[in-house]
Amino acid sequence: MCPTKDSRSLRSRYPKKRLTRADWDQLKEVAFGSLRLLPEQFWALTLAELLDIVEARFSYEKQRQEADYHRTAWLACHIMNASGNLKRPVTPDKLLGKSPDNKRVERKEQLKALNDLKNKFQSKDRREESNVHTL
Repeated sequence: MCPTKDSRSLRSRYPKKRLTRADWDQLKEVAFGSLRLLPEQFWALTLAELLDIVEARFSYEKQRQEADYHRTAWLACHIMNASGNLKRPVTPDKLLGKSPDNKRVERKEQLKALNDLKNKFQSKDRREESNVHTL
């Protein structure tokens, strides 16, 4: 399980060292609380397995929280745009402070990419045709 880019890996918090009583208490609190593991399930796991489960849960919670934020921003932008008081429409990304990923591509770049693809597939077709004629 790979941790997200911006979160610290739980394994780095628990390198090959002996865990203290406080560390075990925190792990048990997470396991019995948010993970809802039974004591038998908790004690049957290795530390690496438990840390992987905790990382996965944190990742899931972060994604769920981001989806909730986006849904709320989406509703808010529709209310704001419907009010008619704004000069420009508001988007959920603007409300959340995110920059849009879609960049405008110039027409010349589009045509160049299209011609490159045509040339690539035409040369491939010609090779296949020459193979058929030689058979």
